Amino acid sequence: MTNLHLPSENTKYYIPFGGFGTTLGAIVILSIICGVFFMIGIGNDAVWAYVVAGLIFLIIFFIPIQVAADIKDRIPEIAALDKELTKDSKIRHPFFWVIVLITIFFGGTLVVWLIALIWAHWPGNVIVPEVILKNLQSEQNFDDQQNVEPDHIQSSDESEKSNFSTETNDSIESKIAKINELLNKGLITQEEFDSKKQSIIDSI
Repeated sequence: MTNLHLPSENTKYYIPFGGFGTTLGAIVILSIICGVFFMIGIGNDAVWAYVVAGLIFLIIFFIPIQVAADIKDRIPEIAALDKELTKDSKIRHPFFWVIVLITIFFGGTLVVWLIALIWAHWPGNVIVPEVILKNLQSEQNFDDQQNVEPDHIQSSDESEKSNFSTETNDSIESKIAKINELLNKGLITQEEFDSKKQSIIDSI
């Protein structure tokens, strides 16, 4: 299980480079679909096909911004949480607005668009929203409770047994000391002493 450091309001989490292959696959598929509709438009002079192709192209064009808009699934600690706990929260790439600007104003140049796409997947450090930090804290506390070492439990049981044994021995010694004192004072005979002593020992 992943060890989570205790979160605080100023905690920064590291986002590794990742997800680029998945994004690239999606771009290839969308590009093929876009090309199909574009060819339908050319072959049939269908305006609707051009419109669909244009919409798909816009989706492809803005993919760098979409990727940078929420990168929480690339943070191992947060990805390990229940999706229901993080579905309403987004964590933006630390250079989100830079990626937005260069995509919108310079994305028409294929090289710059590729730079924006790679940058959206680039590693960095981000500050996690407070609502997710609370969930991380709750998860950490739950894991700490679940990860109690069996050795600690065993040691506790052995300690209780040891304390009980010590108390029992003290009680026996105390009783024997009392009847020994009675013997020394001549209040009981040797036979009575031996009999009482044996009774105390048998009661263990």
